[in-house]
Amino acid sequence: MPVCQRRNCHRGQSSLGWPADHSASGVRFHIQQESDIPASTQLYNQICFAIAARHYPPGHRLPSTRQLAMQTGLHRNTISKVYRQLETDGVVEAMAGSGIYVRDQQKPREI
Repeated sequence: MPVCQRRNCHRGQSSLGWPADHSASGVRFHIQQESDIPASTQLYNQICFAIAARHYPPGHRLPSTRQLAMQTGLHRNTISKVYRQLETDGVVEAMAGSGIYVRDQQKPREI
């Protein structure tokens, strides 16, 4: 079962700007402003790819909305929307006051 539930999550890797730099600071995301694909979808797909590729293993804390806003140039509200969608899809878990964490995809989801 794929990590992400969206149908286009793993298509068109080159046109979506997948993470290219796995530096010491972690995965770098790149948003192609000239793309026909919405920026939020690009970021969603890139985060899904990073999780599926185990760059972000289960239990790993994702970057804050502020960090991603600085890195990608997107508004924090856009990043929050992407994180909410990832949580809805069961990919991550939000912990109030702590951050957004990658869920273990092998464990059943608590309701």
